[in-house]
Amino acid sequence: MGLKVIRLSAIILMVLLSTSIGNTSFACAQQSYTSEIVLFEGWNLIGLPFTPEDPSIEVVLADILDNVESVWAYDGETGYWFSYSPGAPSDLMEMIDRKGYWINIKVNTLLTVYAPGSPPKHGEPGSSRFFPADIGTPVTCAYEDYFGSYSALITVKELIRGPQAWSMIIDANMFNDPPREGYEYILVKIKFELLSAPTAETYYRIDGRQFDAVSNEGLVYDTPSVVEPEPQLDIKLYPGAFYEGWATFEVYETDSSPVLNFGMDYYGSGGVWFKLYE
Repeated sequence: MGLKVIRLSAIILMVLLSTSIGNTSFACAQQSYTSEIVLFEGWNLIGLPFTPEDPSIEVVLADILDNVESVWAYDGETGYWFSYSPGAPSDLMEMIDRKGYWINIKVNTLLTVYAPGSPPKHGEPGSSRFFPADIGTPVTCAYEDYFGSYSALITVKELIRGPQAWSMIIDANMFNDPPREGYEYILVKIKFELLSAPTAETYYRIDGRQFDAVSNEGLVYDTPSVVEPEPQLDIKLYPGAFYEGWATFEVYETDSSPVLNFGMDYYGSGGVWFKLYE
């Protein structure tokens, strides 16, 4: 897929052609695609190569919204022009494929369109594996079990990785197994504060095996079976109480930026996320 640019007086007509090589480029990201469309100051006629997962116009144009004057689209069936202008009443609500859009741009810029399944572009710290919270940053998590709804404040306080982690693990219990070939241990000190539970008399048992380490490529690691150094993260808490303890994870030696999750669902979505790297 390419982009051929044809100048017509003061207007730049941008026509998508499947056989041309021009100013639309595609890049693979997390097994999905993005498309980049060059936009010049003034009016541009563009078409999207696919419908984004969220076609809301403000989401599609989020990265360049400050440079957008207006967008217009013509409905051939009704003969009506729909329009969008940032901060003004608008009736053009989304951008999809197989339609043309006139877009008026303040300065030359680049519009990146994200295909369905692409990583999110924006997110709060801790909201996804693409935006994990930093070490020392507390994140609030709401979750459920068979007894009802809970909320907790979770903080990754400290990381120890590699030979030092293995030294602490073998000192904790001489029968602990060394990491598998090509792997190494990460010891993670986690602070868990139970904020709420179904009732004031309901406790919640938290232990390190309720957390999952995930590689920078998206592989969910198996949780190793070891005896952690004291204090271990294995405790019962009533609302208002907190505890800090160690949990152990085993990751590839070559994995420079693994992340940690608590509370993901069966399909791996949701929960809160933390960096397992400095």
